[in-house]
Amino acid sequence: MEKGEGSMAEQDEAEETQHHRSLPSGLTQDEFDELKQFVNEFHKYQVGPGKCSSLLAQRVHAPPDTRHRVVGGAALRPAPDLQALHPEL
Repeated sequence: MEKGEGSMAEQDEAEETQHHRSLPSGLTQDEFDELKQFVNEFHKYQVGPGKCSSLLAQRVHAPPDTRHRVVGGAALRPAPDLQALHPEL
């Protein structure tokens, strides 16, 4: 079985995440409406037994290039120590 793959029984029991359908705390309805197509495209997946999923939203007040460096691949790596990366923040 490849990493990230479950057994056939687990896949049969997997359900699509629902967190992308409701307004997360930290966003206004207008902000969520603007982002909804991206949330639906990139944050919707199958979750099997014994697993959970959540959608976190936070407004970041920083220039776009700084945001991308800090947040860019956050889902694929541990949270960075922001103070060490950007002491000026």
